[in-house]
Amino acid sequence: MKHIFIDANIFVSFFEIKSDNLSELEKLVGLVKSKAAMLWLPEQTKREFWRNREKSIKKYLQDFEQLNSLGTPPLLVREHRDFDELKNKAEEVGVLRREIAKSIKENIDKQKTNADKIIRKLFDVAIPIDTDNEEIFKSSWQRSLCHLPPGKSDDIGDRLCWVGLLKSLPEKATLHIVSDDSDYKNEGFSDDIRPYLEYEWRSKNGGTVKLWNGSSSD
Repeated sequence: MKHIFIDANIFVSFFEIKSDNLSELEKLVGLVKSKAAMLWLPEQTKREFWRNREKSIKKYLQDFEQLNSLGTPPLLVREHRDFDELKNKAEEVGVLRREIAKSIKENIDKQKTNADKIIRKLFDVAIPIDTDNEEIFKSSWQRSLCHLPPGKSDDIGDRLCWVGLLKSLPEKATLHIVSDDSDYKNEGFSDDIRPYLEYEWRSKNGGTVKLWNGSSSD
């Protein structure tokens, strides 16, 4: 049985221009529904996703809107006999670009993008973890005071997720963490999970933990 945790930054990345494919999320929905995998969803992860969703999308959409297909052409180009035709075509492209951006904004506001639909399916089939639980919160806060990973400085978000996973998964579970967050990653020369987190999972759960930086953990 695969036990999977997807960090909020991965969910948000499906709205951006990364190479990750939405089809991987569709496959995961099927795996979870068929009981071939268990997806664990801390409440903190959902909060971070909804908090960062619009901000990330807005940045990339603004970049798209502000593209100038002509750029700043040199004099030799502007003097060419076909330049005026090129300029008119560029203006037409600009109009179409703005229309596309407007349509996308409407879908984003209504949460009707393909990414929204698939992520909502995953949230529905995932096993929730109550990271507002007093025991989980206190333990996470203590970790932040001791500067134990994962998490930056006194930040408690990643720690809430980690402690929630430690307290929720069955014994001797193999946990697959999917995250682009450096707070989980080895600070040395490999892309493996931090040695302390691996040690802690092995000593407290009896299982193993693996880190992946994309949506596929095959």
